[in-house]
Amino acid sequence: MKKLIQILLILPTLVACSTTQAVTPPMLQTGISALQSAKSQQQVTVTGRYTKWSGSCKGQPPISRGDWMLSDDHGCIYVHGQMPAVKIGTAVTIEGHIEVANDKRRYVELEHIVF
Repeated sequence: MKKLIQILLILPTLVACSTTQAVTPPMLQTGISALQSAKSQQQVTVTGRYTKWSGSCKGQPPISRGDWMLSDDHGCIYVHGQMPAVKIGTAVTIEGHIEVANDKRRYVELEHIVF
């Protein structure tokens, strides 16, 4: 009986020590050129000009033909997600997280458009 009580007293401690929580990286607010060195899954807020498919991004869209471009004076990055309902050239702020495509290029997985 004494051993059972000891086990019951130790059990919650073992469970608490074995529980892990995912650590979310802090939100990064930056320009587009800095996104090329951001880590995968890094939460980002970035502002740029919506350039649809006419920006200066190199190569094909990383995920689908519907991926669109966000540009500023220092760079361009593809965004995977819903296009904003604005004219090309309009400033847009987006929130999302960084993903890395098969060819190692980074892109933003859109979570929402802030405007």
